[in-house]
Amino acid sequence: MSVGQRRAIIGVCVSVLLVFLGCASIQDAVTPCYVAKEAKEYSDVNEPELFFWSLWDAQKVKAKLDFRHEAKQISFVRMIADDNLEYGFISNAHNINIESAKQLQQSIFSPSGAIGLLIPAASALGVGIMIKRPGDKTPTEVAEIIKNGNNKTVS
Repeated sequence: MSVGQRRAIIGVCVSVLLVFLGCASIQDAVTPCYVAKEAKEYSDVNEPELFFWSLWDAQKVKAKLDFRHEAKQISFVRMIADDNLEYGFISNAHNINIESAKQLQQSIFSPSGAIGLLIPAASALGVGIMIKRPGDKTPTEVAEIIKNGNNKTVS
């Protein structure tokens, strides 16, 4: 493996590490979050673009909840009492879900979490595999030993 290839692989490993630990939008997009049926109905949102509701989707639902609430307040003055009760219940319940997802995100992406430990370990493993140990034979040396027909074992 050439030096350029090694540098490229190390660069990719470092980039992945920086993206997963430093990019909050990617963390929000991959952190799962429960969105209650009532919150979906109240905010009139479609199913998520991914296969699961993420923290990012949940925050969009929260924004739509707030927007829809304000629109209802202006449009339906006579229903303010009922709407406040519904909004308060759903919003508070949804805030609990968002906080749970944020705690999950913190435990996964913190330096002592799964991703925080996995990426540096995987990067170190990748670099460790690329380092030539003393006594390792190069492919040309192995081919020469085979060609000469020496009955020595390769260590």
